[in-house]
Amino acid sequence: MNTTENEKPCLVEAKQGFSVSYKNKLLYSKYNPQITVEKSLENLQITEGTLILVNSPVLGYGIEILIKKLPKNSVIIAIEKDKNLFEFSKTVDKSFFYKNTNLQNLFYFNIQSEKEVIELLTNKNFTKIISCCKRVVKINLCAIPIEYEKFYQDAEFLFSNYISQFWKNRITLVKLGKLYSKNILLNLPKIANSKEIIYNSIQKPILVFGAGTSLDTTLNQFKLLNIDINNFFIICVDSAVKSLLKYGINPQIVIAVESQIANEKAFIGIKNKEYLLISDLTSRPNINKIHKNISFIFTNFTNSNFLDSINQLNLPIKNFLPLGSVGLYAIDLAIKLRKENSPIFFTGLDFSFTVENTHCKNAPARIFKQNTSNRINSLINVNSAFKVGSSTFKINENQIFTDKALTNYATQFKEIFSTVDNLFNLSDISLFNEKNFNCNKIKNIFPKEIFAISKFYNLTSKINIENYTKQVDDKNLIQIKKFIINEIDSLNDIKNKLTYGNTSTENLVKKINQHDYLFIHFPDGNIGANENISFLKRVRNEIDFFLKILNRSLNQFEE
Repeated sequence: MNTTENEKPCLVEAKQGFSVSYKNKLLYSKYNPQITVEKSLENLQITEGTLILVNSPVLGYGIEILIKKLPKNSVIIAIEKDKNLFEFSKTVDKSFFYKNTNLQNLFYFNIQSEKEVIELLTNKNFTKIISCCKRVVKINLCAIPIEYEKFYQDAEFLFSNYISQFWKNRITLVKLGKLYSKNILLNLPKIANSKEIIYNSIQKPILVFGAGTSLDTTLNQFKLLNIDINNFFIICVDSAVKSLLKYGINPQIVIAVESQIANEKAFIGIKNKEYLLISDLTSRPNINKIHKNISFIFTNFTNSNFLDSINQLNLPIKNFLPLGSVGLYAIDLAIKLRKENSPIFFTGLDFSFTVENTHCKNAPARIFKQNTSNRINSLINVNSAFKVGSSTFKINENQIFTDKALTNYATQFKEIFSTVDNLFNLSDISLFNEKNFNCNKIKNIFPKEIFAISKFYNLTSKINIENYTKQVDDKNLIQIKKFIINEIDSLNDIKNKLTYGNTSTENLVKKINQHDYLFIHFPDGNIGANENISFLKRVRNEIDFFLKILNRSLNQFEE
């Protein structure tokens, strides 16, 4: 942005010290700017693990006080939206930043958009810096130009949200991180016999089925309208596949991302497995054994050297964002598969439930509920409907329930997909039907309206699995086998050095860091490998476990 000389920031003398004039406005007091700022910080108490977000620091008055007050595991992030102010701050000799460029707990960035904030937060090196922080405290040390107020508010939200999500992910990793790594290592050999999905390959309407209760309602409406669902391209989540098959509907794709044993229940008793199973590398390996048509996807669920090494293999697997909910993965996949913006209809992705049912017929959760019900354990979902954090709304005089987890998934759905063209919701009880949950371009329609939308497509055309997949090249077999062998050799080397101590601790720590699946699930796993004896002993115990897993993985090549 071009500015006149009068609009450029410049130092002006105050009664004591210096202020800054910018766009005909003083950014500091005209009396004693530095003392005024420092007095405002006198009573500030900062707890351990705090990220102090300083907006538009300019001359850096008060930064020195903040550094002196800064406790353990805390950092100061100063951001400046205005490029002129940033350049001015970095060059004027009255600036704190001009004199202090090597501080380990202070960072100063010129960030001009929300996109740049997100890019910073997702930068692997930067996330390591703030991974120790548990909260954000915003501090304004000057009169921020009024036109940037919304930007700084949004930036604070993004920083806070990132840290909140980081620790939620840490809790998940402590619980499931070891299982994720185990599943990846056991699934790797299966890639060699898998298929790779082809994006932009489906030029006909796509139907996406979740396992919510609206699936049954929608299917009954289709039946009444005499609509042949099998003429659509069908994607469903794993817990919905039994319901569809019971209705005589044959999906082209079933998607599974669950890593725990519950995932297997969705496929018990299913004989027809002609569909393509889309399986995350972290998914339960046993379900991949029983399917002949498999395509793997990969989610970078955390910043990890191990996951980076998998990515560097350049395997024929598609990368997906870690979306959490299998329903979100199904929609994302449909968008990636469709050609020329062909319509996507979805149902059963309700992010809500009724007091009678949480899932559609034949879903594992519903079958379990039916099988365990008695006079004490009612079929009525009292525990789900009235637990802490649940809420309710009305659709056509029907009382619908949701909870925090489902609302979070719905919000994530809205943030990612609400601007996508030709995305239609068929559910009658979806959270998206709630008047206060507007999703922009996502339109709520009924099955009868599908005819009008789909009339420009050849619904009777047949699509074979070869039309949207391709066979993985055999050369990947050698590559994966080599990777597994190298992992075994490397772990044995670490084991030997931990046992006999025949190397420097520093070199050993570096090597352990390259295999961070050994400790990613530790409560302190976010800080990386270190020389602490307790940490090294825990790693030593994990090596034996993962050597067994790696050898099981290697044995698959002989089967």
